[in-house]
Amino acid sequence: MIMLIENPAREIDCEITFKVDGSSLNVTVTPAYCASCRNQVDGFFHYQRANYGQVGTISCNHCGMEIHCTNRDSSQDAIFMIPEIYTEKWSYVGDDHLRSLVEIDFQDLYQINSRTLMELEKLLQEALGEANFLSAFDQEEIELLALVEQTCTALNITELPNENIITDERFHQLPANVNKWLNLLQVLTIIK
Repeated sequence: MIMLIENPAREIDCEITFKVDGSSLNVTVTPAYCASCRNQVDGFFHYQRANYGQVGTISCNHCGMEIHCTNRDSSQDAIFMIPEIYTEKWSYVGDDHLRSLVEIDFQDLYQINSRTLMELEKLLQEALGEANFLSAFDQEEIELLALVEQTCTALNITELPNENIITDERFHQLPANVNKWLNLLQVLTIIK
């Protein structure tokens, strides 16, 4: 199931969790991209794991195209979006349907991956003299905003910039909780 988050203040309620090693990413908030008109759809969308990978349909607010959304049955680390015109077998023209399939890989888009987490762990170890900062989380999974807040506290970072960081040219805006994470990574020079 996928639906527009109508109140932007509510997007922060959509948790992003992951295991300490960066595996098993569970994302419930996503931007959307229309391959038909090549625009980011306005707003962000809350989505939940779906049966047989069928997440649902959203409409592009720019061109009106219906965008069909699917994901992998076993995880929410990516979502796939394809315009309606390419969902019917007879409307495929050569490889057009492949070019119109939009994959949003959250490990890359949100920079929640083993590389950034290892760099964060290394930086925290050097700064605090503590090994295994991330392992100290009691939960099996870490919530992204909790990690940001605990890292800021540990490193005495009282305020993060509020810059809109672009990690993929298709998306000019990312959810607030992701931007907070990306701003932390930028302050720590883990990303540029």
